[in-house]
Amino acid sequence: MVYSLLGCGMVFPQRNMFSSKWDEAALDKVLVQHWQPYPVYADRAAWEALPADARDHIVREAAGQQGKPYEFLPLSEYLGFVRDGNRSRYEHIYFGRRSRLLEALMAECTEGKGRFTDDILNGIWTICEESSWCIPAHIGGADGIPDPERPFVDLFAAETASLLAFTDYLYGSELDRVSPLIRKRLLDEVYRRVLLPFLERDDFWWMGFSGRTVNNWNPWILSNILSSSLLIVDDRTLQLRLVARALLCLDFFTNSYPADGGCDEGPSYWGRAGASLFDCLETLLSASEGKISYYDDPLVQNIGKYICKAFIHDSWYINFADAPARLHPDAYIIFSYGKRIGDPVMTAFGAKLDEGERFTASLSEESISRLLPHLFGWKEIQAAQGAWPYLRDAWLPDLQVVAAREQAGSPEGLFFAAKGGHNAESHNHNDVGSFIVYYNGQPVLIDAGVGTYTARTFSSERYTIWSMQSQYHNLPTINGFMQKDGRQYAASNPAYSSDDKTVHFSLGLKNCYPAEAAIERWDRSYEFQRNGELRLTDNFKLQAIKGTTSWNFLTCLTPDIKEQGKVVLRSNENYKTDRDILLLYSGNELDAKIEEAITKPAGEGFQWRSTLYRIVLTPKKMTGKGECRFIIRNVE
Repeated sequence: MVYSLLGCGMVFPQRNMFSSKWDEAALDKVLVQHWQPYPVYADRAAWEALPADARDHIVREAAGQQGKPYEFLPLSEYLGFVRDGNRSRYEHIYFGRRSRLLEALMAECTEGKGRFTDDILNGIWTICEESSWCIPAHIGGADGIPDPERPFVDLFAAETASLLAFTDYLYGSELDRVSPLIRKRLLDEVYRRVLLPFLERDDFWWMGFSGRTVNNWNPWILSNILSSSLLIVDDRTLQLRLVARALLCLDFFTNSYPADGGCDEGPSYWGRAGASLFDCLETLLSASEGKISYYDDPLVQNIGKYICKAFIHDSWYINFADAPARLHPDAYIIFSYGKRIGDPVMTAFGAKLDEGERFTASLSEESISRLLPHLFGWKEIQAAQGAWPYLRDAWLPDLQVVAAREQAGSPEGLFFAAKGGHNAESHNHNDVGSFIVYYNGQPVLIDAGVGTYTARTFSSERYTIWSMQSQYHNLPTINGFMQKDGRQYAASNPAYSSDDKTVHFSLGLKNCYPAEAAIERWDRSYEFQRNGELRLTDNFKLQAIKGTTSWNFLTCLTPDIKEQGKVVLRSNENYKTDRDILLLYSGNELDAKIEEAITKPAGEGFQWRSTLYRIVLTPKKMTGKGECRFIIRNVE
């Protein structure tokens, strides 16, 4: 099979962590000629040596769908995104097809009796027949119709390419028994839809050539392009060009990443940002037989450790930006990343997350490139000793995120996290200066996170969504104005210190609000006492009093104003703390009211299972300057 090599007019970044060392000539010396990362189908001994319970479960999953047709994927559902903003209906069918193929492939590889062959064939053919592998939310354009002659390489086109490439690698010899045309069709589609557009074009924003800051799309897509290139491309020259170009694009990701390793998209997106960088590094390490390794690099190590710093308790994580508050990260990725960088805390964390888990191939978001290492490494992680990463303190100076708990090694007592930064972060909320509080590992004052993605979420209407606005974060509304979105709306003078008794974090908020808010000075400081008390102080001076100023606090507990100066946050049927929590304020200066911020957040795709409440504190008499103090602690 012959494919032409076309130029693209590339623009090189000034710093090159990868491409400065690994051009095509250098790669040719270290990359193996035929990458064989896992046993193929014909190696029955290797597949039969896998744990019996994992193999049996994989086969049972696929057997329930055996022989059933793949679900129809109509154009009307593709158009749903531009018609009513809904992306979920199409994606449910789209991902279900890929999940079904993955299940059938894994079941056949583990069982080896041929009974899932037709399901694999039908899955390959069905996916190859799709007019576009790009989901409707990603193609752009007013009419919402994909152009089959100009494929757009998005996250899931690349994921599809990798799934088909691994299918060819693992099961290609059996496909040829049916007809060589099946593999030819598979390979043609991967080349045409993903690999050649990646070589020939430089206008995909996630590549980095446009100057736009890249995010998780970059390493996520590149991890799939790397694996596909190394698995199915027989032309050595073409393969080297693909890998070299992928490393050039990967530089745009690491060049823009903060030295502290913090992910401004939050811990859920770390799974496809830092963890996808790890996927890339693992592929390079394996395909070069250990000659391409970056695990001693401080940035790579810090990127990995971020996920431990974002952990609160159980399934709760610090969830600034679009991150959900509850998360089930990839245990094997965390375990393996920790092993590579020599971090026992991270390795133990991954092992703890994996405790009691049953191996499955049915998760719609599972990548085959992650499933295979987990399957062949399952015995190791199951045998490892697990432990939660209850870090006493975390400070990310570039991201400007602080976290602290009363004592290391335990979820007991208060946990506090706050952020600075700016309002143009990836998946941004207007939330500079906001904070969250947990008690005994359970939420008290919260960040609502994000609901189901729709057309509005990534449009000019983004900040009309309530959960993106500063008034629904734990922040003030000043002179009637909320924070604005944009890089210029940023914290000033962040300062942090920590010792055995106290954590201090302070920052200026003036620049986070528009000029119309008439702020001369607004300085916010946090003092976290390890005896179980958080003190929040806002010191301000206004140029004029133009509108209402108020302080907003969001909670999933049930607030009760029993007396002036005290809001009692009580457990309810969905969220329970061992003790009531107090929010104390100056009752002589502020009036308090309780609003049901959102009656049924789950109806909009939010994780919160009950009503969220907003506590709004408004001055009885607003002055041009002053200081407001708040205390959060438990009822003794």
